[in-house]
Amino acid sequence: MHTVSLHEAKANLDQLLTQALAGETIYIDDDNGPVYTISCVGTHKGVRFGLLKDELGDISDIEAALAAPLPAEVLAAFEAR
Repeated sequence: MHTVSLHEAKANLDQLLTQALAGETIYIDDDNGPVYTISCVGTHKGVRFGLLKDELGDISDIEAALAAPLPAEVLAAFEAR
């Protein structure tokens, strides 16, 4: 945990974000004391394709449902003004 000025935070935001991703909390202050906090709320692990490959089995029913036209009442709801 450390404190930086608002000017320093503007100049070094990329470094401060890297520190926050590493688990550090950064306080940004102005003349009246700390007013902002930068911290990491979680990390993005990316998209993992194929996780359900063996779980879903035959997906032709899903593909057919996605290719089918929308029912008239659903289509009307989208077109309502």
